[in-house]
Amino acid sequence: MPFQDQRSLRTRLRDDLSHVHERLDSRLSLADLTTGQGLRRFLFAQSFGFRQVMARLDDQDPPATAPLLSRIAEALDADLATLDAPDARDVAGQEDRPEADEPPLSGLAIDYMVLGSGLGTTVLRRSWAEGTDDDVRAAGQYFTLPRPPQPWRDLVMHLGDLPASGDRADRITGDAEQIFEFFATGWDRSGDIRVRTASAPKGDATRDPTNP
Repeated sequence: MPFQDQRSLRTRLRDDLSHVHERLDSRLSLADLTTGQGLRRFLFAQSFGFRQVMARLDDQDPPATAPLLSRIAEALDADLATLDAPDARDVAGQEDRPEADEPPLSGLAIDYMVLGSGLGTTVLRRSWAEGTDDDVRAAGQYFTLPRPPQPWRDLVMHLGDLPASGDRADRITGDAEQIFEFFATGWDRSGDIRVRTASAPKGDATRDPTNP
């Protein structure tokens, strides 16, 4: 008889993904959000992760957070432009595009990541708000985007009613882990982003010498 996981899907997501969550948090925590360099890297990682998700939406299983996802991506694009940094669409390569036979992402996995990220953003907003640099302060669309907590609470209740076993649960858990990896890749790529110098034309770019 197949093993039946007695946990809820909510508990499985929390338990099974704790290692990738902690690994991503340890990377993003390296960014000093009060400096242009640190904020650029953080925002680029977010832009890359969310754009990868948007490239893999399922028309048959759309996330409830699709409108919020679009607003988040637009806010990140605007903030990166304020900091004279590219957004993820400018640097994504062929290897970042979905394979022709790659299945789209589960809508619930996307909702889990989009709404869950709002909790962390609320905490990080305090760090960003401590910055005194004018450019950092001007790049605040992402951190000031309204992210009410009730949709997250509703999602947690829903996931708590779903079983942790079965094909659907496996898909949601696997897709959520893949999304975590998108953001981790975004952080890794953020070390190579370029910013325009004050004297460079709009289309030219030079590496930020303060970036590793």
